[in-house]
Amino acid sequence: MKETELSPIITEWLVGNGYQVYYEVPVRGSYRYIDVVGRRGDNHTIAIELKRSLSLQVVHQAMRLTRVAHRVYCAVGSRNPKQKTIDNCQRWNLGVLSLADYKVKTILEAADNPQPHIYMMRVDAQLSEVGGLPARRGEGHAITVIGRVMDYLKEHPQASWAELYDRVPNHYAHPKSMRSAIEGKVNKKTVW
Repeated sequence: MKETELSPIITEWLVGNGYQVYYEVPVRGSYRYIDVVGRRGDNHTIAIELKRSLSLQVVHQAMRLTRVAHRVYCAVGSRNPKQKTIDNCQRWNLGVLSLADYKVKTILEAADNPQPHIYMMRVDAQLSEVGGLPARRGEGHAITVIGRVMDYLKEHPQASWAELYDRVPNHYAHPKSMRSAIEGKVNKKTVW
């Protein structure tokens, strides 16, 4: 199964447990994205990294999120991940979910982080309607943001970069980083 095929399975599980679901959520001050985030009304958050199998790569990706969510899981399409990798997840307080056979099976429960820095997640700026998107040339988050900026500028041609940053869902740390990354890629003659 591809990561994008795992996304609907985990979405159904999160919704069934009372969470609102967000995809490809940027983490402030970094170029990292969380494949799937679940947030309940009490602001309890779950961050989930999707991969086809439980590898050190997904463990490292998930480890970086332990400070921003109450619980962090590696959700994988395989049935029987290696015990050594599960032990690594336990060491880092990560949970492991198997999504084989289109069902969520908890292999290892994630430890609770009582005081995560949830303000670091920009759920208001989700960049997709599905999680686990691959990063390919000519596709991805920056291209999505550029399209959104151009659409916004058609309606608001005098918008400042601060306004664009506040009004257009994006993954940038602040207006200056947004401007420096995409200013040259936005067709000013068409938009401004």
